[in-house]
Amino acid sequence: MIKTQIRICFFFILLFTACQKDFGEVNTAESDYIYGKGLFIVNEGMYGQGNASISFYSFETNNMYNAVFYTANQRPLGDVATSMLRNGEYVYIVLNNSAKIEIVRLSDFVSVKSISLNYLPLFITAINENYAYLSNLSYPGFHLIDLKTAAYVQDVYTGKSTQQILAYQDYCFFTNWSNYYITANNNTVQRIDTQTNQLHDSIIVGKEPNSMVLDKYNKIWVLSSGGYLGEEYPRLVCFNPLSLQKEKELVFPFKSMSPKALCVNPAGDSLFFLNTSVYAMSVNDSILPTQAFIEAGTRNFYAMSIAPDNRIFLSDALDYQQNGDIYIYSSSAKLLHQSKAGIIPSFFYFVE
Repeated sequence: MIKTQIRICFFFILLFTACQKDFGEVNTAESDYIYGKGLFIVNEGMYGQGNASISFYSFETNNMYNAVFYTANQRPLGDVATSMLRNGEYVYIVLNNSAKIEIVRLSDFVSVKSISLNYLPLFITAINENYAYLSNLSYPGFHLIDLKTAAYVQDVYTGKSTQQILAYQDYCFFTNWSNYYITANNNTVQRIDTQTNQLHDSIIVGKEPNSMVLDKYNKIWVLSSGGYLGEEYPRLVCFNPLSLQKEKELVFPFKSMSPKALCVNPAGDSLFFLNTSVYAMSVNDSILPTQAFIEAGTRNFYAMSIAPDNRIFLSDALDYQQNGDIYIYSSSAKLLHQSKAGIIPSFFYFVE
C-alpha cells in the first residue's frame, strides 16, 4: 500500500482443506462473476464510506467482474477491505474499519458467516490447514483464526502492531510497520514460532517495513519506506529467516522516496517494487536499479502482484475517490490489458 494513502485510509480512525463448519441457511442468489481461474482484486473503498468491494478478473474470459460481493448478497461488503484468503471452498475477506472478516462461498460469493473483531485487522495468512494468522493495526500483536470452524480463537501479544505476514517452515514473520496506535519502534520484523504461537525473535530492518517476499534461496527480502515524514533513508534488506542474519542492505539515495509493494516472480529470482514507477532487479544484484522497468507516467500506481504465469498486475488508485484501473503487463513490460476495478484497488489474490 502507498505510505501516504494508507495513513489517510487507516489513521483517520483511523489452498488448504475445506472448512468443516455447517453455516446453516444462506442466501442462494447467484453472483454474476464467472467462477474459475483468475484474480480477485480487493478494493479498499473510501474510509468511512462503507464502499469496499471485490472485483474478479477471469483468466478464462479476460473480463473484469466488479461488485462481486454486492451482486451476490445485495448488501455492501463493509468499510476498508484489506486482504483475502482462500480456504478450500470458502474465501475470507478482511474488513479493516468494519473490524470483521466476511466469509463467502468461492463458487457464488454468497456470504455464509461474519467474524466480528475488537480491533482493526489487516492481513490474513494460513499457517497450516487448521489455523490462520491475522495482523492488526491497533492491537500489539496478532489474532489466531480457526479455519476448521471459521472462528476467532485468541489474541497473541507481541508488543507491536503487525502488518504484512510471511510463513516459512515452522515460523511466521510479521512486519511492524506502524506505531500510530502502539508506541513501539516500527522498524522490525518479528518472528513467531507457529508451534507455540509465541514471539520467538525479531530483526531490525528499517523504519516502516511495508512488504516482504521469499526468494529462491529461501531468503527473506523486506522493503522499508524510511518513515512517513522521511525520517530515514528507505532500504531493501535481505536476511536469513533461520539465523536472522542480514545478508544485504541496499539503501535508497533520497529520504523523499517512498518504495513499496515488493514482489517476487514465480521463479524466485527477480524482485519488483514500486517507487512511483515499477523497478525490477535480480536477487543476486548488490545495487538498486535506477532505470524504471515500467514507467508510471501520470498514473498513481498503488499495488502490484506477479501472476503464476509471470504477468504483472498493477493498480492505479487515481484520486482515491473514483474506480481505479488495473493494468496487466507481460514479463517483458508490454501492456496487455486494462480494466476498471473498484475504489482504491489494493490487494491481489490469485485462484486456480
